[in-house]
Amino acid sequence: MFCDISRESPTIDEEIDAALDFLTGKITSHDSIQNLNPSEESVRNGKIVFFDNSPSIRGIKTDNQEVYESILLALKVSKNNPDGFSPDSKSYV
Repeated sequence: MFCDISRESPTIDEEIDAALDFLTGKITSHDSIQNLNPSEESVRNGKIVFFDNSPSIRGIKTDNQEVYESILLALKVSKNNPDGFSPDSKSYV
């Protein structure tokens, strides 16, 4: 589920716990999942060199009347690193 760089983070468990603690209650409903912008992908020599996708879920309602919004990060895969994410790649919220 996570890229190698995220999995290697020494605080990944704490970051996941903080995200899960943020949402209170049980989710009872949500709006449809949408992309904020169209997905894009470029492939060169069988390797993905660019990928952009920004899915979002709005109107996430819980049983304690809280409402949340989730906007996932879009990831651009660097052409300089054919194995995936690299420091010069860009992410958007």
